[in-house]
Amino acid sequence: TSKTFLIADHRECESHRVKAGKLESYGRITEALYALMYTSTILPGSTLLTTVIDPQWKAFISQCQLLRLGHDGGYLSRLRNKCTIIAPLQDIHGTAHLTDCPLSSSEDGDDSDESEIKLSAPKTYSNKEKQGGNKRNPDTLGGRGSWNASISAVAAVIQAVDKVLSCDKGVKNAFCAVRPPGHHAGNDLHAMGAASNGFCLLNNAAIGALYAHHHKGLKKVCVVDFDVHHGNGTEDILCKTYNPAFFYASVHAFSR
Repeated sequence: TSKTFLIADHRECESHRVKAGKLESYGRITEALYALMYTSTILPGSTLLTTVIDPQWKAFISQCQLLRLGHDGGYLSRLRNKCTIIAPLQDIHGTAHLTDCPLSSSEDGDDSDESEIKLSAPKTYSNKEKQGGNKRNPDTLGGRGSWNASISAVAAVIQAVDKVLSCDKGVKNAFCAVRPPGHHAGNDLHAMGAASNGFCLLNNAAIGALYAHHHKGLKKVCVVDFDVHHGNGTEDILCKTYNPAFFYASVHAFSR
């Protein structure tokens, strides 16, 4: 019997913390995990649930420089360094993780302090464009655990791809509930001239597609993206490969 692999590790993904009230918050992964647990309960014969991301895949990502297939090295270095030096902010319970530090900026500046590194942007934006997220009102926030959570999210996708392609335990497809999200994260900051990074740090789907092709030998890989917004980051990464092995399709809302 074919099975669907379900993976969600709330302990890893919750380390990407932002303050309460933000649209993209850690509570989303908890609710997703409940949904997957319920699904595995009512469909035990056709699902395979794991709530732990295998650490070997996190190690694999670092060892083979998998992220560099999709993201610019400078972008990765700035993001990782920024998360590393964020000064923890104590909340009312005394936990040192809620920082809400901007991890993306749509403009450079000279007013940074020692707790923040500016991520260079490829262009200058108009005031209208900056409404989507900028230095003064950023939409992509995080803290010290954000880099680890991002790596874990990519590892979950790689683990799922490997399980499907190896048909391990009868797995034919997979569903990964991970965060931070990824489809707005391109090769570098603000993919395809977007005004924001849309809560995204590393592009899980694009890297999963690149892994399937370069490491597992798939000759054709199709990424179908359905969301309210266009997955500009995924398109940016796959198009920049100039490789006909990849096909990207986006189904999203459109408004003039």
